[in-house]
Amino acid sequence: MEKYRMALGKMYESLGCGMVTFEVVRRMGVHPHWQAVPVGKAFIRRVKETFEDMAKEEAAIEAVEEREANEKEEGDFFRAWIKSDGAGEEEALLMKLKERTRFDLQFGRKVLGKVFGLEDRVNWKDCAQEMEDEVRDAEAFKKAFKEFDFSLED
Repeated sequence: MEKYRMALGKMYESLGCGMVTFEVVRRMGVHPHWQAVPVGKAFIRRVKETFEDMAKEEAAIEAVEEREANEKEEGDFFRAWIKSDGAGEEEALLMKLKERTRFDLQFGRKVLGKVFGLEDRVNWKDCAQEMEDEVRDAEAFKKAFKEFDFSLED
């Protein structure tokens, strides 16, 4: 997954964007869940601050810490990687989650919705597309990602 995250970052960087990737890890979780979102230059500076501000309002978050991007972590946590465009620098925010406390799995989407001014699109169900639009977008993404897709190399 890390190789794909790096490849996506390179693709978005080539388009003049940064990228935010976030994950929710629960010891009792059944699978990893990552989301990677391109973020334009006008917004990337506000991402870290918005994560920190909104974490204060989330009861399940015990602590917010800056970490090395690839640092291994144990326990229940939410992590956001923030890659600014150009310089290739990446920051990581780790938010320790309280045990046996409900955590809103849409937290990352809520933060980015606030940054982008798109709070009405936080729930993925509110962003549904017609099948032909989804197929067209998927094909466009495949075409854009092709030169960065290490799995296609011989």
